[in-house]
Amino acid sequence: MKKVTCDLTVVGAGVAGICTAIAAARQGLKVALINDRNVLGGNASSEHRVHINSGTDGNNSFYSREAGIADELKLSVFHYNPKYNVKQEFHLIDMALFQKVLNEKNIQLFLGTSVYDCEVENGKITKAFATKSNTQEDFAFESDMFCDASGDGILAFKAGCEYRMGRESKYEFDESLAPEKADDAVMGSCLLFSARHTGESVKYVKPSFAYDLVKDDMIKYFNKPETGRSLPKVGDKYNGLWWLEYSYPLNPLTDADKVDFELKKLIYGYWDYIKNSGNYPNSDDMVVDWIAPYASKRESRRFMGEYILKQSDIQNRVDFDDAVSTGGWSLDIHDFEGIYGNGPTSAFGEVKSMYNIPFSIMYSKDIDNLFLGGRIVSCTHIALGSIRVMQTLGAMGQAVGTAAYLCKKYACTPSEVKKSYIAELQSTLQKNGQYIIGKKEDCGFAKYAKIAASSTKLFKNTNADKEFCLDENLTFTLPISKAFTNKFELKLKNCEKPTVLKYSIYSEQSDTINDKGELIKQGEVNVEPDFDGYLPILLDVDTSLERIFIVFEKNENLTVFGTINRLTGAPSYFDFKNAKSENGFSFCFKGVENSPEMYNANMVANGYSRAYKGANCWISENKENQWLQLEFDKPIDVSNIQIYFNPQYETDHFNTPIKQLITDYKMTVFAENGTDETEINDNYLAQNSFDVNYKKVTKIKFDFYKNNGSNEFEVFTVKVF
Repeated sequence: MKKVTCDLTVVGAGVAGICTAIAAARQGLKVALINDRNVLGGNASSEHRVHINSGTDGNNSFYSREAGIADELKLSVFHYNPKYNVKQEFHLIDMALFQKVLNEKNIQLFLGTSVYDCEVENGKITKAFATKSNTQEDFAFESDMFCDASGDGILAFKAGCEYRMGRESKYEFDESLAPEKADDAVMGSCLLFSARHTGESVKYVKPSFAYDLVKDDMIKYFNKPETGRSLPKVGDKYNGLWWLEYSYPLNPLTDADKVDFELKKLIYGYWDYIKNSGNYPNSDDMVVDWIAPYASKRESRRFMGEYILKQSDIQNRVDFDDAVSTGGWSLDIHDFEGIYGNGPTSAFGEVKSMYNIPFSIMYSKDIDNLFLGGRIVSCTHIALGSIRVMQTLGAMGQAVGTAAYLCKKYACTPSEVKKSYIAELQSTLQKNGQYIIGKKEDCGFAKYAKIAASSTKLFKNTNADKEFCLDENLTFTLPISKAFTNKFELKLKNCEKPTVLKYSIYSEQSDTINDKGELIKQGEVNVEPDFDGYLPILLDVDTSLERIFIVFEKNENLTVFGTINRLTGAPSYFDFKNAKSENGFSFCFKGVENSPEMYNANMVANGYSRAYKGANCWISENKENQWLQLEFDKPIDVSNIQIYFNPQYETDHFNTPIKQLITDYKMTVFAENGTDETEINDNYLAQNSFDVNYKKVTKIKFDFYKNNGSNEFEVFTVKVF
């Protein structure tokens, strides 16, 4: 048996495990990353092809995608595979994730290696035992700390940690979405597949083990539109069905093979119906070109930590002292009976905004040196419905990997990190790109610098390249700056009849969400027949407010003008359409352009690396000869420089390159012994970090050359340490 000695052993290399390993490695820890498959990514790999979803799509917040290493993975995946969003060329996803891990010299990777047992002494794991079948090698991993990110919790289970499996009753944690009585039901597993046209007739022969949807009376399970399950009517909508899931009453662990086989019987029978029923003539040239080798699990064991996250923590946005990452996906609780269920495919509990996640759910209460990663963290069945998406779990993984570094630094346990070093954990995470709601970030020397820029975009939008009928309520989030004038003009046009534009103004309910709070005032403006221009609207609001919401009431006689490019920090959205589309929407307005500090250069050192209350970014007036400069009164020694660009945090997935992301620029550092220039080309990440060694620096200048198509350059933050 081969002995592997390291600082941290991570079991499982899904998105959570990868982020854990990278975070720890970048802090100098020696990491063993073990995965039982020969590809990385877990459900995100080519074996499963599940999107790396974030908290962005599940709530009313804009700019709510998780940041840090998890977002670095997402942006890297899109960089290497622009067809990722349409689920093509998934082998490139495996390659992208493999490249990210190989870039870290402190990670030793063990693929195709399965952990099967461990040794525990005095409340700590001392060894994890694993085997690699294709080389017939056995390993004993010895480390000071361990992280179980295996999905099913094999290491935590073998260590004897307390766990839950199934649903709590609604009374145990006062969860309205939970059942009356506790049971052992979990959300089902999926077996995804894909189909394509070949251009020539292709015969399909159903295997004998598969269901005959008609003869076996199985079609009734595929055709229940009132529950969200229905066969496609027309077109090429034959690809994997997320609601074709199954588990209960089987156990997703002990009965995994039976679950897989049942799903295969359903899928091959479903494809037989598509191809041979005669109801889908345009399927004649189609084939199923891929099916997952085994089911993708949503839920199995959940291990108990120092705290158990519950429904009310998420919906009420509890302000945890040990907040280390964010989430935002809805409380997406899939029908535990899967395709055989009679209820809705999923019960979507409302999550109005992004929320912080506490560190105390990320380590075992029973084993002193065991971190919990991925979907096995300490939470209820209901809370898991929100935090289980991969980018959320990845951000939690970064917190775990960073905490492991502090455990080594202070020779302490994860629980002691929470009690004594949580502030250092939070600041270290923020320095490395992690976002924690409402917690101001340290910009280092940048906050003392004199910051100047080549130009500043005025806060207005006069680009009228689109027309939108006001057939739904339209909301505009308006940050209030110190020079706010209360003057506001909306561009619209009216038909031949006189009408009235009604509006309501609300304060914000909290500091981060686009969810309307207290009603401040209501008003209306008469619009003359054939009006076409800018309509003055009297806001008359308290200028001490930080942000307001203006809701223009539906009026089908009116047309508003705008552009498909969203204005950073001030999103516009109709009630149902264009709310979070890839490029978004901004209507045309003016009148508040006397507030140049909205996008002033000083915003890059105000402590927020994304739109939060205000825009918190510098935006140039155009793209010609634009630069940003930090000048220091006294020379400083610099070891690290960071610059954060706009990665479109309001969007979960990308069909095209992110327009605002700056790709080509130059960084010039003015120091005691001259200047040093660094040219960056083809950048695709939001956070660019440079480890340097400059003495007596007096000035740092960035010259910007190119982005992916936006008409201006945008920078959220510059940090200098």
